[in-house]
Amino acid sequence: MYLEKILAGNIRYHRTRLGLSQKELSLHMKVSVQAVSKWERGLAAPELQTVYALSRLFGVTVDALISTAAEDGASAFIGVDGGGGKTELVLFTSHGEVLSRIVLSASNPNTVGMERTCAVMKEGIDALLPLSKNGVRGIYIGLAGIPREDQRQQLERFLASTYPGIPFGIGGDVKNVFASCVGVERGIVATVGTSSTVVAKTESEMRSFGGGGYLLEEGGSGFDLGREALRAAMQAHQGYGEKTALTAMINEHIGSHFMSHFMELYADAPRSIAALAPLVFSAMRAGDRVAKRIVEASFFQLADRIALAHSLCDTGDILIFSGGLLHASELWMPILLSRLPYEPKVILPRLPQIFGACRLAQEHFGDGTPLPEERYIEDYKRIKASNSSFS
Repeated sequence: MYLEKILAGNIRYHRTRLGLSQKELSLHMKVSVQAVSKWERGLAAPELQTVYALSRLFGVTVDALISTAAEDGASAFIGVDGGGGKTELVLFTSHGEVLSRIVLSASNPNTVGMERTCAVMKEGIDALLPLSKNGVRGIYIGLAGIPREDQRQQLERFLASTYPGIPFGIGGDVKNVFASCVGVERGIVATVGTSSTVVAKTESEMRSFGGGGYLLEEGGSGFDLGREALRAAMQAHQGYGEKTALTAMINEHIGSHFMSHFMELYADAPRSIAALAPLVFSAMRAGDRVAKRIVEASFFQLADRIALAHSLCDTGDILIFSGGLLHASELWMPILLSRLPYEPKVILPRLPQIFGACRLAQEHFGDGTPLPEERYIEDYKRIKASNSSFS
């Protein structure tokens, strides 16, 4: 029964780490839910070939499944990347093992309000804390929309009272981007997501240009593109604007004529409006002149902010892009670069932004050992694929 008990704990631990239910694991292993339940209660052991299959699914060795020592001495941390579209949290160890990954709703306080930001953080942290065998040594949160000191202090007070004894670090999400670009000490980050930001990092400071959330930012965002698409469609519908394919595309996206859905669009802004950005890119690919003008105007504005940051700050020529609009970078990148008065060295981070948050968590609260990049990314990709497969 000793082996059954060891297997029981390790199967339950790794199943939970991957975010799988007993039913999902049973489907993957082609056994009954009752069989999985017996494994996890130590009432029965899986057959040898099933143990091999479990080890492959969990991404561990067979020895790790039947041993009590696997990673037990590793310290655990939580990294958080919070934005206007989603919030990603990862529980990982100092050895680079990714124990679990959770994706929740938006947490940018300028978008959802500080009360909702705190609620999202609590939901994610509460789900991850029980999955660490040795407790959590520290949590680093890189959060969009939190440059204000009062916001930071409010979140710090909430976390300190909710999780006494766990140290926290809080910074802007741009710090996650820089930390995910290992070896880059200075440069400019342009985030192109629901909203857009331009941040210059020198050897001594970080400085923002524009930003302030979707209502105040100037170009290069999903919200900006979606808003201009709606404006163009309305003008065409009312007869004083150029006809555009965007009108029909927006109607199809919404399911009826967009003019009858303004209240719903406003109520769910900025996400509902930013969700129209892919339509602008699709129309541009199809040769729509209005869509092309919208993209040009938006990314010319973003380019002007980047040029200003470069002229005022000693950043060197590195220009880093991050955010959801990178999926259409082949359309807007040449437009933006043509507007710049210098030739930047463009970096599209190969590591996910959440890696930067995890790296900062280990740097802040670890023993000085660097986060093992290869091990982390291998685990992260496997767990992300598993999350996608069972969602």
